[in-house]
Amino acid sequence: MISFRPGLNALRSRLGRPVPDIAAMAEITAVEPGGDLAVPPVLCLPGMLDRMRGTEFASAAEVTQHFTGGFDSPQPPTLAMRLTDVDLVGGVLYAGAAARHLQAQRGHPAWHRAPPDAGRATLFESWIGNTYFGNWLAEDCVTWLLAERVADSPIVTTRPPPVGHMSDYQSRLGMDPAHLTTGRFDEMVLFDDHGANPGQQARAAEQRRRLIAGFDATPHPGVFVLRGTTGMQRILADEQALADRLARERGVTILDPRRDDAATIIAACAGARIAIGNEGSQLAHALVAMAPGTGLLTIHPPDRVNGGLKLMTDRRLQDYGILIGTGSARHFAVDGDELMATFDLMAEAA
Repeated sequence: MISFRPGLNALRSRLGRPVPDIAAMAEITAVEPGGDLAVPPVLCLPGMLDRMRGTEFASAAEVTQHFTGGFDSPQPPTLAMRLTDVDLVGGVLYAGAAARHLQAQRGHPAWHRAPPDAGRATLFESWIGNTYFGNWLAEDCVTWLLAERVADSPIVTTRPPPVGHMSDYQSRLGMDPAHLTTGRFDEMVLFDDHGANPGQQARAAEQRRRLIAGFDATPHPGVFVLRGTTGMQRILADEQALADRLARERGVTILDPRRDDAATIIAACAGARIAIGNEGSQLAHALVAMAPGTGLLTIHPPDRVNGGLKLMTDRRLQDYGILIGTGSARHFAVDGDELMATFDLMAEAA
């Protein structure tokens, strides 16, 4: 069986004809109702938002509005999208003349030979979750809990079998998807799970319950989650010294995901009141294990302020704090006294 869909989609793009998302080809059903989400303001020192020189993934106006908070945000329902005759090729789904990227695409084959029959499947992943660990842990794994409940076909993923932290998290969450890289599906179900509606919030709470099972969640001052030079480059000067000061003067526990396994991290984060660190995916380790009413204190370079983690803390009913430094994303610094003062501000709220 041969499909020319990859080549035809590439040709449409080159001719300036936009390729629609596969949602345009789907039968869509609401599986969880929408609702309103209260958006609280960030916790920070006076004048902190004025230090922003650049933002990531959203405009400065959008980030400022979200950080300022104080309003209710309507959240859409969670949707199931049912498609027929779907090809999976090179991390891209094709349905008719539509497509959706789940992985970075390598090349544009004119055609491909699909397996004889891949049957029916349910997919729970997203492009952003396949790109950033934090989105996989805090979002795609929460969508898994939906698929686990409502799927009427085998649950699959295009991700390779997990290793390290991912393997541990999947085991603790009971995740056992089949791993596929190519196939033709008679029917496939995907989810639009972007709204922080009550159903998604309940699943985030269930994720925490499963992760911290068996660990002591007695409250304690907090954790500092080191980033180092991992991920996209955002080098925080004297990161270790800042963490050491918070440990010495405020009693926080220092975690290093480069060496600490998932059990060590979850055990430390289960009862943490505040989690601190250079903004990035490594902080998702903390927020998925921490309780509602706790706080995440993120440190940003002034030219790359990112509000993505605040979306996650809002839906988990956690506070979000920011400290913006000086320099640039390649190498930036923060004042230690300002870090201590911001921590104390958040500790009062927790």
